[in-house]
Amino acid sequence: MDIEEFALGNSFVHNLDPRVKIVCALIFSTVVAVNHWIPAAALAIVFPMVLIVAARINALSHMGIPDKLVHIFFFCFRYIHVIHEEYHRLAKAMKIRSFQARSDIHTYRTYAYLVG
Repeated sequence: MDIEEFALGNSFVHNLDPRVKIVCALIFSTVVAVNHWIPAAALAIVFPMVLIVAARINALSHMGIPDKLVHIFFFCFRYIHVIHEEYHRLAKAMKIRSFQARSDIHTYRTYAYLVG
C-alpha cells in the first residue's frame, strides 16, 4: 500500500489548485505561529478537522474506529511519511559517503544523528 494512497480523491479539497492549497497552508501556519489568543488557538485545531471531514477521507470511522483516534491518526500520518523519507535520504547520504560502521565515537554519533 502506498503511504499517500488516500491523497487520491474526488472532493472539494482534492479538486483545489495545489497553489491555492500551498498559499492557504502558509497563511494558516503563519497565523497559528504568531497567535497569542487562546480562542484562536482552539479554532486552529477545529479548522483542520473540518477540512478532513470535507475531504471525505475518514473511512476508518466507518469501520468502527473511534473518531478521536481517526483524527489523531490523520494529524500524525503526514509526519510519519516525512520522517520515513528523511530517514531514507540520510541513509542514502551515509552510503554515498562510504560510511563503515565500527566501534568508535564517530559511528555512535552518526547513528545518533540518523535516529535523531
